[in-house]
Amino acid sequence: MKDIAVLAVVMIALVAVEFVCNYFIATVGHNMGAKMETDMRTEIFDHYQKLSFSFFDNQKVGQLMSRVTNDLFDISELFHHGPEDVVISLIKFIGTMVILLNIHSGLALCAAASLPFMLVFAYVYNGKLKEHSREIVIVLLILMHSLRTAFQVYVLSKASEMKTLRWVSSRVEIMPFWRVKSQRIK
Repeated sequence: MKDIAVLAVVMIALVAVEFVCNYFIATVGHNMGAKMETDMRTEIFDHYQKLSFSFFDNQKVGQLMSRVTNDLFDISELFHHGPEDVVISLIKFIGTMVILLNIHSGLALCAAASLPFMLVFAYVYNGKLKEHSREIVIVLLILMHSLRTAFQVYVLSKASEMKTLRWVSSRVEIMPFWRVKSQRIK
C-alpha cells in the first residue's frame, strides 16, 4: 500500500511539472517565437530595401511576399517547436525506460530494441514524404502559373472590351442601366 501511495505522489508531481512546463511553453515560448519571427521579417525587409530595382524586375512579387510571410513563419515554428519537441521526447523516452526497467527489465529491453527500427522507418518515410511534397509544390506552381495566365488573359479581354465600350459610347447614346434592367425583367 505504501508503494502505491508513493507512486501516486510521484505521478501527481509529474503531472504538476508537465502543467508548469506546458504553461511556460504556451506563454514564454510562443512570445519568443513571435519576437523571433518579427526580427527575421525586419531583417528581410531591411535587406529588400537595400536591393537594386533590377532585382525586383527579375523577381515575382508573390514569391518575395511568400518568403516574408510563409517561409519565415515555418522557420520560426521550427526554431520554436523543434528543440522543444526534441527535449520533451527525450525526457518522456528516458522516463518511460526508467519506469519500465523498474517494472520489468525484459520488457524495457524489448522496447529499447525496437527503437533503431523505428528510427530507420522514420528516416525512410520522411524521405518519401519530402519527395512527394516537392511533387505537390511543382503541381501547385504549374497550377498557379496557369491561373495567373488565365487571369491576365481575362484582364486583357476586359481592357479590350472597355476600350471598345468607350469608343462606342462616344458615338452612340447608351441606354441607362435601370432601363436595361427593367427591360430584362419584362
